[in-house]
Formats: sequence, structure tokens, C-alpha cells
Amino acid sequence: MDNLEDRVYTTCDVSFQHDLDYVMNKSLRGYSFRESKDSSLVQVDSKKNQLQSYERTKQNNKFVVGAATLVVMFGSAGILELFHLTDNTVGVVVVIALTIITAVVSHLMVSGPSDVFVMKIDNTNCRLYQLRVLADDKWCIVCGANFDHHNNLINHDFIAEVEATYSDLIIMDQMESVEETDEGIIIHANTILRKYEPDKPFNKYTELEGMLRMDIVIQRGVYPENMLDEIAEEIK
Repeated sequence: MDNLEDRVYTTCDVSFQHDLDYVMNKSLRGYSFRESKDSSLVQVDSKKNQLQSYERTKQNNKFVVGAATLVVMFGSAGILELFHLTDNTVGVVVVIALTIITAVVSHLMVSGPSDVFVMKIDNTNCRLYQLRVLADDKWCIVCGANFDHHNNLINHDFIAEVEATYSDLIIMDQMESVEETDEGIIIHANTILRKYEPDKPFNKYTELEGMLRMDIVIQRGVYPENMLDEIAEEIK
């Protein structure tokens, strides 16, 4: 997926204030991210290698689909020939049907979800995000908040009264897996994406239509070392 701005957003069923209270008052644990001393060049190379590996996997999957389809097609034709059914219309239809079914099933088994958005949190943008583990066993990523994971306001003008706010909220509604690699953490989840656009008195709070399959990649070093240990129970 290239650009979330091209997707359709609709008015959210819940208010921004509802979600803000939900995040700030229902958090069991919160984690802010900090720039790492690790070389950013290593992370760039890692991303490149991951993309190359992903492309190789896609090509291998295409080969598997094609091979399985050919095996079924010629195998079915051989069986029909053995029983002298090649001139039988029903037999030909059976071969065609089996071939199509095999191609579709093989494709679904090896391709997986095609609509995946990869979000990378690294040295360049880590201060814009925080991870929250919520009381209802959901996780969320808070984007562009003016408060930290302790709910203290940050980077605000002390002269004027400032309200807590954020720009986006990613709710991990269906956690699939969390894995730790040499490069960092990868969270695979189906998510709900909500966007807040303050423009008083017509503040907009919208939600991306449908669930969004997302892989969230967090660079090693930008998250606390004890984070995975503390949330181990939630991962299981």
C-alpha cells in the first residue's frame, strides 16, 4: 500500500474525547520512544534487505501456485486418459474445475493479505509515537500526541491553556503476532485507524473505512530494553 491519504475516511462513530479518555485513563502500560545510538545506516540496509527478501518470497509463491496448478491439470488429464474419459464432456469439465480450484486455493494459501501497510518507527520519527497497552487487552499506537506516556503535556506554550491532543490513533484490534529480530520488533495486526483534525468549531474525527492490515516495525534501541519483558503476557 502506498498512501493512506488515498483511502476513504468516514465520520467516526465515537468522539475524539471518548478515545482520548480511553487512551489516557485505560492504559496499563505506556512506552515512549527515544533516538538510538545504533547506526542508522544499519537500519537502512536492513530495510533494503527486508524488501529484497519480500520480493523473493513473492516470486517463490508464484512458482508454487503455477507448479501446483500444472500438477493437478496434467494429473487429472492422465487419470481421465487412463479411464478413457477424455472424450467425455463431464470429464473435461472436471479437469477444468479442478485446475481452477487448485490455482485459487494455492494462491490464497501462499499469498496472504495483499493490502498491507508497513509503518516504520526509527531514529528519524520515533519521538512522534508512543505505544499503549490498554485494559481491554488491546494495544494502540498514539501518533503526534502533545503528551507523554505518563500523560504529562509536552512541548506546549505555558502562557495559554493547552488541551491534550493527538493527530492519529492506531488501535490494534486483532493482534496476530509480535516478533523480535536483530533489527527490532515487528508487530503484525489488523488495525483501526482514526484521524483527528482540529479546526474549531468544526473539529473532524474520522476513521479509515474497514480494517487495515498493518506491520509495525520498531527499530531496536528506540524502545526500552525491558518493554518486551513487561508485555510478555500480552503477547502470549
